[in-house]
Amino acid sequence: MTIRPLIIWLVALAFVMFGLYKISGYDMSLEAFLGNFGLPAWLIHLIGAAEIAGAIGLAFGRRFHRHLPHLAALCLTLLMLGAIGLHLLADPLIKALPATVLLLLLAYLLFRPKSETSAV
Repeated sequence: MTIRPLIIWLVALAFVMFGLYKISGYDMSLEAFLGNFGLPAWLIHLIGAAEIAGAIGLAFGRRFHRHLPHLAALCLTLLMLGAIGLHLLADPLIKALPATVLLLLLAYLLFRPKSETSAV
């Protein structure tokens, strides 16, 4: 048994949690944070929805198409690169840590050795 399924489920759970937090609108500072860059406030809800959709694609996408989990991981990777970039521009370095950890886990899933078989 490999550690890959555990990583997939942990990453998917993290993205669902972060996505629900963004969609809920509980923390208005996220909208203000995007406003500092001239981005519209509604974008935070779109990002949250994208995180949830990516998590679902990562965890369950294989049931629909064999490449869907890989595509979901790639899209989430791009989302995390954007998040890290925004955090590095405006926040203390520690604020980029969660996105960086998720990026590293996604990179592991994307660039695994070809001999392993799994959902991603």
